[in-house]
Amino acid sequence: MPTDSHIANLANGKLIMIKKSFLFIAIASAMAMLFSCENKIATIKALDVADTLPMEVIYNINMIYSDSGVVKAKVLAELMQSIEDTNPRMEFPKGLKAYFYNKSGQIISVLKSKYGINHTRLGLVEVRDSVELFNKSKGEKLNTQKLIWDRRTHKIYTDVDIKITTPDKIIFGKGLEAEEDLSKRIIHNISGEILVEEERDSL
Repeated sequence: MPTDSHIANLANGKLIMIKKSFLFIAIASAMAMLFSCENKIATIKALDVADTLPMEVIYNINMIYSDSGVVKAKVLAELMQSIEDTNPRMEFPKGLKAYFYNKSGQIISVLKSKYGINHTRLGLVEVRDSVELFNKSKGEKLNTQKLIWDRRTHKIYTDVDIKITTPDKIIFGKGLEAEEDLSKRIIHNISGEILVEEERDSL
């Protein structure tokens, strides 16, 4: 027959197990949010993008992306190559320009790059080389060398060096998660911040 001390020990053991369970759930939730961006970037890196002859070549393309009949984005490109292999994709070897729209049909941001790939099966667009994203309403600009745009969640990601210029400051970092209009952004590994007034004074 268990004594009072045995019962107390069992109760304490259950409390410790419960606390550990809650701690584990909290840590797991935080880790899931942290690795959301990294998983998409790792997926892109793992894709086989070996040279394959395009099935279709289109010049001066104008692509519209809509959701429930509402235009969300428009992509313009001088040249698009459609490739069908283990990684079906549309490549833009001469660069692209994308316009993002709000519910009222107004342009909220513009994306430019010298190279792009639309991974059609994943719904991810990867842009590289002289990437620039400009938010027209806030006057904010992102410069980087690589960016991933998730067409389904309307979010952008990168794990390389970035520079964000706002009306009052310039921010440098490595890694970014944000909405496609640069709002709700999380900048990783911030390496510097310069007030615009300070920069002007130093010129």
